[in-house]
Amino acid sequence: GQVDEAPRAMGQALPSYPRRARRMGIEGWVKVRFLVDHNGRVQRVKIMEESPSGVFDKTVMDTVPRWRFRPAKRAGQAVDVWVEKTIRFEMETW
Repeated sequence: GQVDEAPRAMGQALPSYPRRARRMGIEGWVKVRFLVDHNGRVQRVKIMEESPSGVFDKTVMDTVPRWRFRPAKRAGQAVDVWVEKTIRFEMETW
C-alpha cells in the first residue's frame, strides 16, 4: 500500500567491487529487492536481475542486509515496506 513517508537511508556502505571483476574491467548492475521493516532493518533480500550473471550478486547479498533506514511511515506509524534498488558497478565510481 501507500506510505506517507518512504524509508530513508542512513549511511549505506556500497558493496565492495569484486577484485576479479575490477582486474578484468567488468562493469554491471544488480537489481535487488528487500523489506525495510518497521525498525529500519533490512530483511528478505532477493536478487531480482543482474548483469552479468554471477559477478556482483555475492557482494550485494553480503552488504545490503547491513544497511539501515529510517522506516517508512503511514499515518504517523512506522511500517514495513518493500524496496527495489539497482546497484551499478562502474569502474570510475569505485
